[in-house]
Amino acid sequence: MAETDRAAVLRQAIEACVKGDIDRLSEYFTENVSAWSPTILVTSREELEAAMAAKDDAFSGFELHIDTLDVVGNKGYAEIR
Repeated sequence: MAETDRAAVLRQAIEACVKGDIDRLSEYFTENVSAWSPTILVTSREELEAAMAAKDDAFSGFELHIDTLDVVGNKGYAEIR
């Protein structure tokens, strides 16, 4: 997969997480995903799904802005606001 395609998938995965779209997580994440943010640290898709299910609606009705997004090798990163 080209780097630009991988970046597009990363963008979609971030959007699914932020929107709490748990049903789509298996499309983007392997079972052994690891991810962290200021509020979560997960080492499996099951933990990610649980973290997404536990989120409250405090940040509902917002617009997601991804300022920086890149994929290098087998790692991707993004800065969002």
